[in-house]
Amino acid sequence: MGTEATFGYTVHWALQAREAGAMLVDVNPRDTGLGSLVDIHLQGKAGEVLPKLIDRECRMQKSETRMQNSRPGKQKPDVGFDNGI
Repeated sequence: MGTEATFGYTVHWALQAREAGAMLVDVNPRDTGLGSLVDIHLQGKAGEVLPKLIDRECRMQKSETRMQNSRPGKQKPDVGFDNGI
């Protein structure tokens, strides 16, 4: 996000993350050249794509929480983000 993978440190960071088992998501209006490394390419500007992605994730978590809370004997789950957002 925020680069077109034209800097070596960006590609190096992506390769390290991939080797560690991370899921790579490329958010960019254009092809960045990381196509073979990323799991998902979301075409568009980060400032437009990411708010939609976060909104969708929050709606999905709320829906899952409602479904779990409607089951007898189920505790309300923690629905916070694990990455500190």
